Amino acid sequence: MANQHAKKGVSRTHILTNADDEILGFYTLSAVSVDNPNIKGMPHSLPSVLLGRLAVSRFHQKQGHAQRLMVNAIERVIKASLDIGICFLVVDLKYQGLVAFYEQFGFELFDDNLRMYLKINDIA
Repeated sequence: MANQHAKKGVSRTHILTNADDEILGFYTLSAVSVDNPNIKGMPHSLPSVLLGRLAVSRFHQKQGHAQRLMVNAIERVIKASLDIGICFLVVDLKYQGLVAFYEQFGFELFDDNLRMYLKINDIA
C-alpha cells in the first residue's frame, strides 16, 4: 500500500533499516489541513503534515528505534517548512496510552483527546 500511495502522491513512507537491510520500522507523512485550535491571528484552516503511522517491528522494539524515527520525521518536516507553509506536525493516536511518547517531543493534545500537534514554529 505504501508504494501505491507514493505513486498517487498521497503519502511518503520512510523506512529505518539495519546493516542487513532488515526493516526495523517506518513512518508515513502526508499533507493535511487542520482546523485552527483557537490560535489568534491565524486562519481557520492551517496547513500541516500528518504523521500517518509510526511503527517498529515487534522484533526490534524497546531499542530506541521509535525515537529515531520520530526525530527523523520532525527533521524532515522542519526542512520542508523552510520552503512551504507548515503550522503543525499532527498525529492521530490509536489509543490514549501513546500520549506520553509524543509529549516527550513537544506534542500537545487537541481538544478531541486522540489528536496531537507539534507547533513547527516553536521548534524550527
